[in-house]
Amino acid sequence: WIVDEPTSGLDSHSSELFSGLCRAHCADGGIVIAATHLPLGLGKAQTLEMKTLFTVFEGDEFFDGENA
Repeated sequence: WIVDEPTSGLDSHSSELFSGLCRAHCADGGIVIAATHLPLGLGKAQTLEMKTLFTVFEGDEFFDGENA
């Protein structure tokens, strides 16, 4: 599954239900790729945390998080 902010509009009970569905999916051999700012309660999840990663093109100039 690929999900983007899957629990952002959910209450805590619904978030727990979603986490359970994801854990069951992974236990059956599936994977979950999630973009989120909130913890999903998945236990052994591998995470990639992206801090200040952005790219801006203005005209012919390139700026990134380090030289913006």
